[in-house]
Amino acid sequence: MGEPAKKLKHGEGLKRIYRDLIEATKANDIKEVNKALLDDPTQIRMVDARMMNALHWAVFRNNVIIAKELLEFRYVDKNSQTYVLDADAIDGFGRKPIEIAVKKGNEDMIQLISKVVFPQMFDPNSEWNSDDPPKKIIEFPKPEPE
Repeated sequence: MGEPAKKLKHGEGLKRIYRDLIEATKANDIKEVNKALLDDPTQIRMVDARMMNALHWAVFRNNVIIAKELLEFRYVDKNSQTYVLDADAIDGFGRKPIEIAVKKGNEDMIQLISKVVFPQMFDPNSEWNSDDPPKKIIEFPKPEPE
């Protein structure tokens, strides 16, 4: 017979191996989140069966560190295809990540996501931050007579 099985101390050998970015995010494991992004950067666009992306889960778990990492992630492949997180994605319940943050009352998360989703709010030179209404007028083409 072979060697006897090594006796493990309590908790040894139980470290979870996460399959993907969403699983690592759900587990609040920043090291595994970074590993998943390095192993397969295209996972940044992944959604689960609930149509929730990794940011939805980071917000749901109130993990600002992971949310910041996800929002800052950017990958460009050899074909110049850019992979970034959709911070304004709608999940299967009709919620955006910022709506989950508002419902949870997480002000740091709201601020973090707002800088990505509403950048004009944080630009002091933006016409949206003045007392005057925006000066840009969108003109739609007039329909041609039939």
